[in-house]
Amino acid sequence: MASFNLNEKAESVTLFEKAYQIAPYQIQVLNNLAGSYSFQGDRQKAIKYYQKALEISTNFEEARLNLASVYYNEKQYDKAFDVIEKFNIYNANKRYKKYLIPILAKKINAILIQENDLELSSYLGKKITKGNQLYKLYQVAKENNSSFETEVLALKKDIEK
Repeated sequence: MASFNLNEKAESVTLFEKAYQIAPYQIQVLNNLAGSYSFQGDRQKAIKYYQKALEISTNFEEARLNLASVYYNEKQYDKAFDVIEKFNIYNANKRYKKYLIPILAKKINAILIQENDLELSSYLGKKITKGNQLYKLYQVAKENNSSFETEVLALKKDIEK
């Protein structure tokens, strides 16, 4: 960890590769190795090791958040959404909401582009001006056991009122 924290990219990958050879099923080792690759700019390898960690422990929040972040940075917004959507929305991880909101913003933009509905787009532009409002819409979807897209499109009925 010291190499990673000291910004020594190549050395941190080497050390975490050695740790991985010793403990290939230790999720923290996989997460750290993936983080080292991501830090080094090799996002494809980072994705591979985050996925391995999640294969071992589907509830490993750090790997899930980190994987969503890598997908987001790779502009693979749908994959980032699919990964982060597997979280319980009431979890205590402080990074969850911080990562979720920009992913939701990309998701809602994709929905609006697909729908090509200027009236809905204008309405949402006025209704959702803060990240918290976007998060609350997402919460409603989760609580209703519906998709985020379904909840966004359901807002069309509010326009007609």
